[in-house]
Amino acid sequence: MNIPQNAEKIINNIMKQGYRPIIAHPERINSVVSNPDSIIPFIEMGCLTQITSGSILGLFGSKIKKTAEEMIVKNMAYIIASDGHNTKVRKPKISKAYKRITELTDDENVKEMKKRTLQIINNEDMEYIEPNIGKKKKSLLSKIFNKKT
Repeated sequence: MNIPQNAEKIINNIMKQGYRPIIAHPERINSVVSNPDSIIPFIEMGCLTQITSGSILGLFGSKIKKTAEEMIVKNMAYIIASDGHNTKVRKPKISKAYKRITELTDDENVKEMKKRTLQIINNEDMEYIEPNIGKKKKSLLSKIFNKKT
């Protein structure tokens, strides 16, 4: 799966009608796996991105996990979703995904993702999130020494 060539035009038409598109599991789009920054123009247009919990946990392979983690660290993931189809196939693993996100970033990022989820449910406006292009994963030492007490 790749981003369609006319995606920007489609998104513009959707947004002109007053809707804000949510791009589901962009970390599983081939062109985004190859270059995670390729999703940035869509974020800049106002699209939201929804990362699948299973992707964060490696259930779709290491490349997709790496892409999901990079998007989270670079602040290119607005919300997390289960992609759960039922309780037997693709079980929701949201709590485990949030735990991993905390390991990659911090508790505040998880709180913001949960807040944004509620904003979507309640059809509330939310702030644009600037992607952190040069941001790297926090090291273990920085997490230890920067911990709030």
